[in-house]
Amino acid sequence: DILLTKYLKEELLKTGEFEIINEPQLSALCFRYLGPEGSLKNNPATVDQLNRDIIPALEQDARVFITGTILDNQQVIRACMINHRIQKENVDRLIHVIREVGSALVNAADPSYSQEATETI
Repeated sequence: DILLTKYLKEELLKTGEFEIINEPQLSALCFRYLGPEGSLKNNPATVDQLNRDIIPALEQDARVFITGTILDNQQVIRACMINHRIQKENVDRLIHVIREVGSALVNAADPSYSQEATETI
């Protein structure tokens, strides 16, 4: 659904925690999670690793299903809004879960996502 894909894009941008990689033409949108409050946006390598790690973490969490891919040499999250039953509430939940799982990864013991690591790389 094109309108829901555009809604997803607008809602992702409102958070300040996502970067849109493609302009949605139909039902697919590729984007990247940039960490809580966009804290990792100045470190592309760390953002790539985070977005690579977030897909299996979301699968393990099991509240949403979404895929990842590589687009323009960047690891991205890919949402495709093709189920006719999807509503805005589902999109809002998707964003909430991605932010929650992504934030948990960043705040986990893995030092590669820490603010100190982004400043020294």
